[in-house]
Amino acid sequence: MFAVITGFSPQRSWRYTASVKYLAVVLILSPFLATAGSVRGRFGAPDIAKLPNVTARLLSIGPVLQVLTAPVAPDGVFYFQGVDPGMFLVEAKIGDTRFFFRVIQVSADTETEIGTLLGPSLTVCGPPNCFADSFSGILRPAPMAPPILDVCSALKEHGNLWGKKIIVVGSLQKSAAGQILTGRCQRQFASDGYSWINAIGIPTFGITGVADLSQTADWNEIQNPDKQLSRMAAASKKVHQPPGSRLVAISAELSPEIGIEQVKCKDRTCTPAIQFPPADLINIHGFRELK
Repeated sequence: MFAVITGFSPQRSWRYTASVKYLAVVLILSPFLATAGSVRGRFGAPDIAKLPNVTARLLSIGPVLQVLTAPVAPDGVFYFQGVDPGMFLVEAKIGDTRFFFRVIQVSADTETEIGTLLGPSLTVCGPPNCFADSFSGILRPAPMAPPILDVCSALKEHGNLWGKKIIVVGSLQKSAAGQILTGRCQRQFASDGYSWINAIGIPTFGITGVADLSQTADWNEIQNPDKQLSRMAAASKKVHQPPGSRLVAISAELSPEIGIEQVKCKDRTCTPAIQFPPADLINIHGFRELK
């Protein structure tokens, strides 16, 4: 004898099966359907509206570089929307000057409120209280003959090179962060425990149409500059010459970041946590490709 199930129809069976399949698809895809988050904050400096070209930036921490930029309102408020979930480093810029505040975690469907940052006046406050490398109104060091340094030495001595003209020798190459000068360093450079790539950023079109190093105002103040460059080039070729790169020397000023420290590499390849250079070359005066 067979039991008879009443109240059952092929149409109802189809609806039940479709519902189960829908729920299964939602459960499987839910991690991928998570919407982006947002970040809101404020720079509290009383003179923020007097400074030109103030922007905020987020740099992702991870193997894939994400860079998001947002304008800063006259009252210091900035807002990022459409931010993928993950860890980010909050960075602010005044013109070409970069300075950092903190690491933040961005969650899906959530507005991350990071509060008010940077309270002192920007035109009178200097590092390290402002956590910045340079501001207008701060007395710059006395002029001196520009030292010739490799990328690693320039980053290592970043705290002593603020506002000084230098000549940096490194391998010029393109990256996800734009044009960079790279070097093979024995250690990494990190902020808040997160390491950067061992490189210095080059502004867009920063070397286009720039004069040869010998035409810069401070060239004659350097002792045997051509011999120094020749020795530096030979040493750089032995240890670091990435395929497709060019070995160059650039005369400029280094925009170092307060809070950068040297750390031991966590692996043999010195894999960075942030696919972005910790400092930039600004006010480029001269350029030369080294053979």
